[in-house]
This record gives sequence, C-alpha cells and structure tokens, in this order.
Amino acid sequence: MFDYGSHYADLQPDEMATVLASPALASSDGVADKFQRLKVYGQRGQTVILNLSNSSLIVKGSLPTFLQGHNNELLTFTQIGQVVRELAEWVGLAPERLETRRLELSADARLASDVRAFLESLRHHKGSNFSIVLPTKGAARPLEYVSTHVDMWVKFYDQSKYAAQEGYPVTVPNKVRYEVVARRARAVSKLLGKGKAAVTLADLATPATYAAAAAALLRVFGEVERERPLDFNGLTPKEMALLQSGGSREWWKEVQKNVHPNTFKQHRREYDRLRAAHDERTKTDVYGDTIRAAVGASLATSQGGGECTFFHTLSQLETGTHPHTPTTLLLPAAAGEGWEDGRQDGWEARPLAVVQSDDDEGASERAEGSMQARTPSAGGPVDGGSQHAPAPMEVRPAQPGQRYCHTCGLPINTGNPNAKFCSPKERGAQHAKQCKNADSNARLADRRKVEAREARIGGTLPLFAA
Repeated sequence: MFDYGSHYADLQPDEMATVLASPALASSDGVADKFQRLKVYGQRGQTVILNLSNSSLIVKGSLPTFLQGHNNELLTFTQIGQVVRELAEWVGLAPERLETRRLELSADARLASDVRAFLESLRHHKGSNFSIVLPTKGAARPLEYVSTHVDMWVKFYDQSKYAAQEGYPVTVPNKVRYEVVARRARAVSKLLGKGKAAVTLADLATPATYAAAAAALLRVFGEVERERPLDFNGLTPKEMALLQSGGSREWWKEVQKNVHPNTFKQHRREYDRLRAAHDERTKTDVYGDTIRAAVGASLATSQGGGECTFFHTLSQLETGTHPHTPTTLLLPAAAGEGWEDGRQDGWEARPLAVVQSDDDEGASERAEGSMQARTPSAGGPVDGGSQHAPAPMEVRPAQPGQRYCHTCGLPINTGNPNAKFCSPKERGAQHAKQCKNADSNARLADRRKVEAREARIGGTLPLFAA
C-alpha cells in the first residue's frame, strides 16, 4: 500500500548524538558539504540527510526497497509494521518522531491483456490530462502515464516491463502499478484522513491509516476518466452522437460557448442519462474491477488475509465469473462514481479479480521529483541499532466489533453501536457532513438512474435534439 516516503525530524541535542551514532550514518565520512549537511546515498535504498546547522534529519526512499532490496513487490500490512520499526531503529529515532512529508500510495494489479492498452485509455484526472513519461533506454514505447496537480500526482505504469529492464525475473506479466503520490505534508494528511494533523512514520503501521490509504486509492481511481468502447445498441443516431461526443471535455467547452445555458444543462442531463443507461447495459469494466480488487486484496492483509473491517466487512473472496481469478468483493458505495446498482445499506457486491501481490515481480523505484528509474540497492538485515534505539513498536490489528465510517474508513469511537459515519464531535462538522453526503448522494444518483430508465421506457422523456 505504501512505496516511496520522505520523513523529517527536528532533532534535540541528545537525538543528534543518537542519529550520528546510528547505522544510517555508519558509512558517512563525517565531512559536511557547504550547507553543513551530512549525506548518505544508496544505503538500503534510502537517502539520509543530516543538517548540522539546524539539527534536522531527512530520510527518504522506497519502504519496500529498505526491507527487501527492491520494490518489485509491495509490502503487506505486517511487513509495513516491520519496516516502520526497522527504519526507525536504523536512524536511531522513535517512529513517532519522523513526520511523513511525501508518500506514495500504491497498488499492483495483474491485467488480462497488455498494460499498454490500459495506459493509452487514460484521459484525465479532474481536468489534468495524463501525460506520457519518455521511455527509458531499451523501451520502445512509453511505460508510464502521469496526471499532475500541485499537491498530488496520479500515476500508472507497466511495472512488469520496468522490472525486466532492471534485470529482475518477471513471473507476473501485464502487471500495472497504480500510485497516488502525495507530494506535500498537507496532501499526506488529507489523503490519510488526518485533517491538518501531521502524519508520522508510526501512523503508517496502524489499521486506520492503512484503511484510509485504501479509501483514497479507490476514491481517486473513481475520479480518473478513461476512454472505453461504447455500446450503441438501441440508440438513435442523435443519441449515439451525444454519447460519443460527451466523453470529451473539449467538446463540452465548445457547446457551452455556443448554446444557451439552459440548453447546455439539458444536453448534460441527457448525456448523463445515456451514460448511466450505457453502464447499466454493459456492466463490464474489467480494468476498473481488477484495480479495485487489487486495492481490496492488499487491504485484506491488515486483517491477516481474512475479513477486513475497513469496509465494515470486506467479504472473503468468492468464486465469480471473471476470466482471470474471480472473486466477489463488498465495496463501499461512495468509493467511486459510475458503479452499478445492487447496493444494500450503502454497500454493493461486485465481481472482481483477485490479485496475488505476494508473488508479483516489478519495476525499479523512482527518485523523488524525478520520473526516471534508478537501480535499487541491495538490502539486508539490520546489524543492530544503537544503544539509544527505541523499543520495538507493537502493531495491533483492529479490535473485533470496532466500527468504521462507511465513507472514509476511519474508526468510529463514539460508543454508538449503530453509527455508520464519522461523528461531528469526533471529526468535526465539515468532515462528518462530507461522509454522510457522499453516501446519500450515491443513493440519490441510483434512484435517479432508475427513474430515468423507467421514464425513458415509458416515452415520457424527449429524445436528444441538437
């Protein structure tokens, strides 16, 4: 669930001595640069920067690389707890002292066909078009697409081919890695449901944070626009034209310039109706279902591979009809847009594909702020922390009976056995309102879809007119 991270700490005098004596700086020659910084590169895939002038520490790099020598396979929840303990001991600080200021939320999914077809279907995330990253040496075509915002990036890349370029054996072909990159501390806090509170390294090993990361991955994926083959069965030529053109943001911009606002709204309503009816007819999104299943399968590791309390029960995987390894998964209705009907109490069962991430092989890690791959360093066991190393941190799974918000996945501690959403007293009025509205809006959208279909069948809605 977590890949690259950058962590920062302001050090006290006694902590400065502990960090200087830690394994992280054992290979340093002790010579500071002109900015009074000691730097160590490549140790267990991490970059360590100790600033002597302001007594601060930065440690950044891939968490999977730190633990296993590469990031071809993402870590399970148990392994996240292990890497949090070991990384903190390695630098000589308690994990609570390291503030996470940059973080990659990641999920791996094995597709049924070549990853390139999926990458080329990506259009935009919230208005930011997906751009190709120039292929590295040895790659004939782009392997990575990215949509950029000020605080956050959304990335998809062909992890199998990246791994092959780095010389790793590829046992799982057609594996795509999906990442939501929080590039600032405030983005990390927002994505992980912390509001304005700082996120620390210790938080990454808690079930609530792991659940919030899964919710963020699902929510952002629901906001990604992709071009998919359309089914025009039973539509008039005008309806076909609207359904085809309505997937283009540029087309809507031109329509808005040249028609009356009320006419524009009418066209939007008609397009929304056609799109909803189309999705109801097809009920097939193999790429989307596979990636959502990958997030769910990764999240299930926080409960030892069994029932997951994040979705206030994420069901055990059952046999379905997908041509790959099939499953049935309970997902929250508010996690994404355009999901099919069939919800019960805010939940819906969807046929999804299982992703066996424990055996995946994949690509090299990327440097912070750069889209170029770099060769991971060899890892290994910690040779023993310093005498000031903190006691091992215990990571506990969620307690039986613990309730979680149906929308954001955060734990509910109000004592109300029937609570479904965050409480205003616990999370604040604005956060609680957003959680409740996300659920009610989804149910309202479903009801409108049904009413629109019934009205269309009865002939009470006018055909689209150019």
